[in-house]
Amino acid sequence: MRSIIDILKEDHRRVQGVIDDILATTENSEKTREELFEKIKTDLELHTSFEEEVFYPEARKATGMDEEIRDDLKEHKEADQMLDKLSAMSVTSDRWMKELRNLKDALEHHIEDEQGELFPATEKAISEERLQEMGRSYLARRGDDRVRQAG
Repeated sequence: MRSIIDILKEDHRRVQGVIDDILATTENSEKTREELFEKIKTDLELHTSFEEEVFYPEARKATGMDEEIRDDLKEHKEADQMLDKLSAMSVTSDRWMKELRNLKDALEHHIEDEQGELFPATEKAISEERLQEMGRSYLARRGDDRVRQAG
């Protein structure tokens, strides 16, 4: 069984990888950029909504890391605004690529904070069984067929 922490870390790596894939494309790769960007938006929407609705409230209660979680919520809002801005632009423009790099930088900062502080504290404060339950719940919400393998 997989912990929610492990699954969220996998999400972080996957989104970073997709952004890197887009950054490696040329301006002639409009369709590829659009498809990959839609994947990022969908993945981040699911990831952040689960963190905000389930993971953060439990982590806050267990760890008392109110300030850290407030910062994380603010960073989610900023990322949403960046995604909206990118959605309104042409994926073939230099400005779009610049904004995507800004999103990448913002996400890297957010990930470092979560994985460096919140995740370790949460792993200590919440039982492994509960972390695995949250993992199963997240995979089910994601519609991931790997949920059957996780539980």
